[in-house]
Amino acid sequence: MILNAVMCVWNEEDIIESTVKHAFAQGCSNVFIVDNASTDKTVENGVNAGAKLATIFETKDFDEDQKVAHLNATVKHINDITQEDKIWWLFVDADEFPNFDSNFTILDILKQLDSSIRAIHGRMFDHLPTHQPYHVQGYHPADFQPLCMKGAGGKIPLLRYDKNHPHLWSIGGAHDFITHGESLPIVRNFLQIHHFPHRNPAFTLPRAKILAQTRNEWYKKFLNQVNAPNKLAYEERYNRLQTTYDKNKDIALKTNSLVYNYKNIVRWYDIYADRHFSSSARDKFECLAIYYFFMQEYDIALCRFKDAFDICDDTYIRLWLMVKMAECLSKTDVYDARDLIASVKKHNNVEINTYIDKYIDFSVDKKRNDDASIRDLISKVDFYSSVFPDDIEERYKKITAKIEKNINVPCR
Repeated sequence: MILNAVMCVWNEEDIIESTVKHAFAQGCSNVFIVDNASTDKTVENGVNAGAKLATIFETKDFDEDQKVAHLNATVKHINDITQEDKIWWLFVDADEFPNFDSNFTILDILKQLDSSIRAIHGRMFDHLPTHQPYHVQGYHPADFQPLCMKGAGGKIPLLRYDKNHPHLWSIGGAHDFITHGESLPIVRNFLQIHHFPHRNPAFTLPRAKILAQTRNEWYKKFLNQVNAPNKLAYEERYNRLQTTYDKNKDIALKTNSLVYNYKNIVRWYDIYADRHFSSSARDKFECLAIYYFFMQEYDIALCRFKDAFDICDDTYIRLWLMVKMAECLSKTDVYDARDLIASVKKHNNVEINTYIDKYIDFSVDKKRNDDASIRDLISKVDFYSSVFPDDIEERYKKITAKIEKNINVPCR
């Protein structure tokens, strides 16, 4: 079985190495880049990580038609020159890291699927920037942004293409796909798509501003086509960006558990290896402490929280660091944890005391058992059928026919 990944990118040099390495760690044989004329080191960093540059296209503004056509042209071309009868494709953006909430990689799951299933749907998990550094190239961004919210929407990033069957068009940023009226089995809400749009503000904010300006023009045209009210969605998203950083600062210290199993995130490196990144000593210790806390490595987390505490001069944060140390101790040494909590409660901070009463448990730790299994698929299988809106298919086909002539990349 072959699993390939394809992504359309634009100025993603800060994260693409991680995206490519994650795709290989999930079992992809090939990772293909479709570049929208990036002006930074996106392509260089992606290729150095093992990806193949499929094609480059340039547009004045964001152009959804060109993006869809180039992605599908790449997939169709590779499928045509490959001998395999069935090929799975993973459609991702550079800031998306799909994962099953289990010990299985994506390829592991696909190998165990019923052969009738042609697509897998996933929920979005939008991660929050709570502490610095927000991401370090070469690592999974969840190491630095473990907290997230379950998004309201989802995508269909995994499609299986069969020889002698019509090409399945992935459209709308993998939010939809075209089956040409055929009813195909799809597994819904089984994949977690971890999304990291908020990285270093010095990079994220200027890039987001350009995207807001160019995507607004496309979005206006789209809304006019479907006779929907005009909304400046991308501009509003950009205007909320700085607030997102400010309001989420330090909330990782005030969080007891996550909405997913952190240990099941697929990583491609030794999880205990030293991390080398530019940051203040306190930020580094705090970042590592939070990482090991959610990895349930409480002895290591305790040491790193203590390191951060020793050099922190903020009284409020010092209290929270003491709370986190007590949480770690509560897993191994209940009596020391109680003593530490008693000293914290003397400060009579209502917010902190409420957290302690709600979350710190001095009884025997209850282990989570939330691994997904292949059996979970049974209740998630649905059927999906769709056709192109009027005139869209021919427009895409014409664009794609021109693009395919310029794609010339080998496969493994």
